[in-house]
Amino acid sequence: MTEYGLVACFSCKTPKGVDLSRKTTECNGCGRRLEIASLRILARAASVAELQEALARHNEARARGAQEGALLESQVVPRRAPGPPRDLEAVVARVPPRGGEAARALALARGLTEHAGAFGEDRFVEALASLGIAAEKGPGFLRRFLEEGSVVEARPGRYRAVPA
Repeated sequence: MTEYGLVACFSCKTPKGVDLSRKTTECNGCGRRLEIASLRILARAASVAELQEALARHNEARARGAQEGALLESQVVPRRAPGPPRDLEAVVARVPPRGGEAARALALARGLTEHAGAFGEDRFVEALASLGIAAEKGPGFLRRFLEEGSVVEARPGRYRAVPA
């Protein structure tokens, strides 16, 4: 049986109904390719009709001025745990092969943010090692990026890169 979900684009926040068995979808608002596994599922539905109702409730709440992710807290499905390490390979592959270590490390932080929303120091260090940058430099890069304002600590131990 097909399961559907209501998600919102991480870039423009446009809500969209998706088939949860698919891997990707395209945002109707900005055209970005979205990996469904990395998005927060705002609501689940067993049928298209239920999904349409959830989307209507979400849009009504947004129209009334509620915050993004306007569904009631009891209706929001908790975010899934990060995927297996092979997901890291796709992020690392998009980092430019040229440039200084700091520039490549910042590109990596932005890639991790785009992929998962937030990342931990351990994941960042693991990905740096995949780029051939010494793992012990990871904490120093994070401190530097925090001081520069190119990375923010979303919550204790979880980081997000600020868009360029």
